[in-house]
Amino acid sequence: AVVSTQSTGALDERDFVYVADTGNHRIAVFNHEGCFMKKIGGGGGGEKDLFSIPIDISLSSGFLFVLDSQKDDSPRVVIVNLSDGAVNTLSLDSIERPLRLLASPSPTSRDTGLAGSILVHDGSSVTKFTFD
Repeated sequence: AVVSTQSTGALDERDFVYVADTGNHRIAVFNHEGCFMKKIGGGGGGEKDLFSIPIDISLSSGFLFVLDSQKDDSPRVVIVNLSDGAVNTLSLDSIERPLRLLASPSPTSRDTGLAGSILVHDGSSVTKFTFD
């Protein structure tokens, strides 16, 4: 698999490399030898894509956190449960141009889903977002 435009990457506990492939609207996953394993998202750029412009990622406790700058400029964090594929989103309406996920999120599973917090940097300040 060819990565169109790489913006960032993360390594999981199995030494799989997750790459934010911005140009293909997906996260590409490679094993420790560099062999492509799978993609997350990347349906072709349409409305049903999981990501619009993935610009940063983080992994924590079996969850993939993707900082996504949508085409309509309303940024969000897409949270993917890597064990069952469930997807949640966290709107970042108060940040105009998010640049980085600064800290590995610390999610906790609940019967109803996911809870925790994440730090987002916009170039001049850091904002903490809580989700549940």
